[in-house]
Amino acid sequence: PQSCRLWRIKGWVHYENKDYSLASKAFAEASSLDHKDINSLFLHGLCACRAGDRNSAKKALEKVACHDRYKARALGLIHEMEEENI
Repeated sequence: PQSCRLWRIKGWVHYENKDYSLASKAFAEASSLDHKDINSLFLHGLCACRAGDRNSAKKALEKVACHDRYKARALGLIHEMEEENI
């Protein structure tokens, strides 16, 4: 679909089913359709992290960290990922 809203709904369905890889992809698609949708970008990063896709997670979370509302949570997740690699 070409609807940001439908991709977000799809992301939430996958998230609730703990299919974080598909949730990450859906939230990434939502974010690409609406570049102002920082929430979907954050959820993309969170789900990518939970799915084990650290590269995608880090890229998304670094972008989100520029926004005050998500800064602490995004930087916290990035820090957790870095700690796990040690």
